[in-house]
Amino acid sequence: MQTSKNFLAKPILNCYNKFIQLFVIYEVINMKMDDVIARINVLAKKAKTEGLTPDETAERDRLRRIYIDSVKANLVGHLDNTYIVRPDGTKEKLQKKDS
Repeated sequence: MQTSKNFLAKPILNCYNKFIQLFVIYEVINMKMDDVIARINVLAKKAKTEGLTPDETAERDRLRRIYIDSVKANLVGHLDNTYIVRPDGTKEKLQKKDS
């Protein structure tokens, strides 16, 4: 029998992960991707020349996460709308691979 702690841990973790994903999406909506990329590049140049403060390092990491999540979301969006056309002309929606 599962303890209540273990029983609740997975749903709470899933809920937390969804919250983080929504928060990142909210940040991306409020910030243009060109601005994100430009700021990442400024911070990268500064890191190579003079180094970053802890706040700038945290900002860089946050912006990189926003960029990576945006690229992943775009890829998933494309794959969700991808169909395989069979030789007989039938279309089959691309299925997600079970991990």
